[in-house]
Amino acid sequence: MKPLSLFYSTIACALAVAAPRASGAGESASNTPHLRQQGTAAQLIVDGKPFLVLSAELGNNSGTSLEYMKSVWPKLVEAKVNTLMTGVSWAQIEPVEGKYDFRIVDGLIQEARSHNLRFVPLWFASSLSDWNLTLAVEESK
Repeated sequence: MKPLSLFYSTIACALAVAAPRASGAGESASNTPHLRQQGTAAQLIVDGKPFLVLSAELGNNSGTSLEYMKSVWPKLVEAKVNTLMTGVSWAQIEPVEGKYDFRIVDGLIQEARSHNLRFVPLWFASSLSDWNLTLAVEESK
């Protein structure tokens, strides 16, 4: 897959997960974000229509606090963007080995939906918690 196609496929998948409106159980496959070939170009289709991503990308740590984000959402709406991209690290999801916490990610998705925005998490799987950083160092010896 070409790098640009991979990028747009990744965006389409993220848009499917974090769409502003809840999708119904009977939603057809044609409503799932996908790429459609238009001549020599690929077109991103969201909600059955061409979708131009007008996004804002926040700093790597901006999405780590729902409290901090309270003042950011109105600015995104005012800027007339339709998509938010911000970092989500594995350290946020699994701060302690075997204990998963999706509250921040769930909160970002809910707030994006409430502001009629799409949410694309920029996944930082290499951002390690203290526990798995220690494990990685020990395994490298």
